[in-house]
Parts: sequence; C-alpha cells; structure tokens
Amino acid sequence: MAEPSIEKSKGAFNKAKMFLSPPEEKMRTGFLVVAHKPIASSMVKVAEEIMGNLDGCMPIDIVSDDPKEKIQEQIKNAWESLKVQQRIVILDVEGATPGNILRAFCKDKKFLLARPLSLPLLLKLFGYRELDLEELARKAREVCVIASLEKGSKA
Repeated sequence: MAEPSIEKSKGAFNKAKMFLSPPEEKMRTGFLVVAHKPIASSMVKVAEEIMGNLDGCMPIDIVSDDPKEKIQEQIKNAWESLKVQQRIVILDVEGATPGNILRAFCKDKKFLLARPLSLPLLLKLFGYRELDLEELARKAREVCVIASLEKGSKA
C-alpha cells in the first residue's frame, strides 16, 4: 500500500486549518482624511512616519476644479473600501469644495466628522481608534486649539 504523500497531507492540513481558524474580524474604526490636494496624502504620510502603518486610513486628495461627480466617486469608493464598524472623517476646511461634496454624500450616514485637519488630531484619533464614536469625539475636542487674544496688564 502506498504511503500518503507529504503534499497531500499539507493540503488536508490547510483545509482543516481554514475551518478551525476564527473568521477575520472587521477593523473597529476606519478613517477618511478629506482635503485639498495634496494635503490629505501628505498628512497621512507624516502620521505614518510617526506611528507606522495606518491601516484603515484613506487619504482623499480633492482637486477643487474636478467635476462634482468625480469627487463624489472618489469619496464613495474610499468609503466603501473601508470594511469597518465605524468611520471617522477628518476634513481640512469647512465650507470648501471637499467638505460640501462630502456632506452631500454622507447626509444619511453615521460617522464622526472632525475638523480642521491637523497632525495632532489625526494622531490622537488614530491612537484611540478602538473607542466608540462618542468617546472619539471627546478625544478630538481635547486637541482643539482655542485662540484667545491676551492683552496683558499693560495694554
């Protein structure tokens, strides 16, 4: 009687392993960084220099002169490519083309919108990505800069 080959045994082992391995878990939080070109991709690159690979972080560089449909498609494709439980969108400027088109696309979606885009904001949110959106909103507020005019006592 012929002995089973090692290759056949490996194949059987791999098939059994498929059934025994837990299913892949969805990543908790995905990020869309939406900004005028080249700000989004540049900011994500800088953050990766500091934190390493930012899995689930999609930069979307918007060219304001592009047709609205093209920008909508960019946002839609990035949104759908993230297989996550929740999304954070970090926007560079409120009221400009990227934000206006983003808001129209997301009007019926649940997500955290954080703005304005800054490196400290991106690092803070990415560092706490396992939290729920309400907690992440609190973390985002910790990074907000409050500017105040200080006149001093001799003004």
